[in-house]
Amino acid sequence: MKAVTVALVLSALLMGCSRKWKQPTQCNFNVIFDTESSSGVNEITSSTFYFKTLSFEGVREEAGNISISKTIEKQLNDNQIELIEFDIPQGTYTDLNTEILLSRNSGASHTLRINGKHYFSGGAFNNFRIDIDSDILIRADNVDADGSSTILLSKKVDRTANIEFDVTALLDGIPESSWTDAASGSGTIVVDGDSNQSLYLYILMNISNYVDVRFL
Repeated sequence: MKAVTVALVLSALLMGCSRKWKQPTQCNFNVIFDTESSSGVNEITSSTFYFKTLSFEGVREEAGNISISKTIEKQLNDNQIELIEFDIPQGTYTDLNTEILLSRNSGASHTLRINGKHYFSGGAFNNFRIDIDSDILIRADNVDADGSSTILLSKKVDRTANIEFDVTALLDGIPESSWTDAASGSGTIVVDGDSNQSLYLYILMNISNYVDVRFL
């Protein structure tokens, strides 16, 4: 009889945990490709990003892992902020990461286009145009407001998070020698699949390092 009682108690506890994490919680995400910050090295005059999908993968305590995605299909220009509502399963997440897929459709000119000016140490500058037509997958770990990697999502509390991509900082990270080599000719520095490959590959390989996802 005692064994049966213990089994019933354990069953009730397990069912309680299951019910606790059953309902999703609503999260609002403010997505911005930030081109306003200026370092004196690069100045961005215009930018376009074709936002395809927003996805989340997470590891939860007392519940299964999650992998969910939402199609956005929207072009974002310059510092435009896009608010995206996303239902994410409740739970205590010990690891939660975000993936943004930039991918142009038949109506979009480019997956990513950035126009601006690069200032050299001697004071001179060159205009530049960066065109990327291939898919770009941007991945970032999520953190809570205090910087912790553990994030609690509860049905009782709607959460808001900022997804911010610092475009200027990405370009500032490019070695100056790459800019100098690209400026050996006259006119605008063109960075695309055919021109200035060192700049092009640097952007593709390092783009995820300049994204911050923080729950408020």
